[in-house]
Amino acid sequence: MHSGRNSGNPARRLMLSMIPISVLIMGLLAYSNAQAGDGEIYAGFGIGASSLDPEISNANFDYGNGTFTGYKVLLGYDLSNHFSIEGMFGDLGHVELENTASTAGGSTTTDGSNTNSQPGLQTPGFPFGNDPLAGNSVAGATASNNRGQLDYRVFGLQAIYQLPNNLPGFSAFGKLGIGQLSTSANGLSFEKDDISGVIGGLGIEYQMLNGFSIRGEYDYYDKEAQLVSIDLLKRFGRPSALPKKALAVDIDNDGVDDSHDRCPGTPAGVGVGVNGCTMRAPTPPPAPLTTKAPPLPTQDPMVFDVDGDGVIDNLDLCLNTPAATAVDNRGCAIPSNVATTDYVATADYVTTVEPPVVVTEVFQTDVASQFTGILEGVNFHVGSSSLTGEAKSILNTVAENLNQYPQIRATIIGHTDNSGNAAANKALSEQRAMSVAQYLAKQGVEQTRMRYAGKGEEEPISANATEAGRSKNRRVELIADEL
Repeated sequence: MHSGRNSGNPARRLMLSMIPISVLIMGLLAYSNAQAGDGEIYAGFGIGASSLDPEISNANFDYGNGTFTGYKVLLGYDLSNHFSIEGMFGDLGHVELENTASTAGGSTTTDGSNTNSQPGLQTPGFPFGNDPLAGNSVAGATASNNRGQLDYRVFGLQAIYQLPNNLPGFSAFGKLGIGQLSTSANGLSFEKDDISGVIGGLGIEYQMLNGFSIRGEYDYYDKEAQLVSIDLLKRFGRPSALPKKALAVDIDNDGVDDSHDRCPGTPAGVGVGVNGCTMRAPTPPPAPLTTKAPPLPTQDPMVFDVDGDGVIDNLDLCLNTPAATAVDNRGCAIPSNVATTDYVATADYVTTVEPPVVVTEVFQTDVASQFTGILEGVNFHVGSSSLTGEAKSILNTVAENLNQYPQIRATIIGHTDNSGNAAANKALSEQRAMSVAQYLAKQGVEQTRMRYAGKGEEEPISANATEAGRSKNRRVELIADEL
């Protein structure tokens, strides 16, 4: 199958053998770019030991065999969590090649007659002259080129299946594809036929969180050429290690994490509010909705800050403060003879101004206060007002509780950190508050019981200098009172 044949220009042959490799790599890159939104490109380099045992039918050549140093380069694309496609090029090293025929004497004709003046001597450079035994004509050569090397190169395209997957951690893999094994003589005018066919391999891989991988693998190219190698790969675009999410603990199994549970010892089967504390005996829930709730209309925050003093009506104890009047954190006017920065509201002062909004103390303590607070875990996808799956799960519980207490009115307020434009943050916070209200409406909470507003970055509860602080400032608050 593999025999010596007439030689060509070695440099030209090497250049031609590289053309399919270039086409392969360009095609794989084009495919990878077209699919870059769904998978991941990777590249790698490997080095190892190759086993070369050439098949040469010409008895006049001796060759070495054994284990040699080889290397390869890889370019691949992860199609899914299990399948990848990979192109490769490898240099497997070389074997020593020697023409054992005598190089003394003159030339021989195709019928075996010696044209040299010294009878009985074989053709110089045989078998690159005429073979006196078989009569086959081959290219001429001189006595100086009877030794050389036979270099091995391989390129191919393979499909890879990884088990359990190609994600970070350990995995095993198998690969199968097509390839071509090419040889070229160095120092001799000799050439073997290229070998094209099925190639494959097996290996293990350890992938790190930063996208780097280490492989150990065995590659089979042909019965006369194999490679065992250690490879280093890099997947491009993979993020660095993500912070581990804190493990949620819920000792009383009431659906509220202990980090947010104000009543961690609630008996089993008892309904609780968003803060994990027991609620009053529930009233029968309203009949389920038969149609999808329409979106809530856009609201002006001034609708529930009637005097425009910056304190929403739910918290404002002085609802009719004149315009441009400095107020304290309860919404009441600060006396003109007191500096605003030095003023602290007192119980005596509050009782001397307009009568505050009267609420039922027992109700406020037992129910409304349990609804009031930050809706922990209600988060959105980055830069949008789209609720995450975890947020929807939490709001399902909030809606169920609100439906059990139809006398509760909910004011939903969105907040952001100070990243980006302040006006854009204000608009985004209002859109997020509206998304929460819309979702609660879809779960059966009457729209007339809900109001919403966005505060943007105006009311931080932590420093924006750290990511932990900014995370706390990105929040949704629910303030409850009685209708």
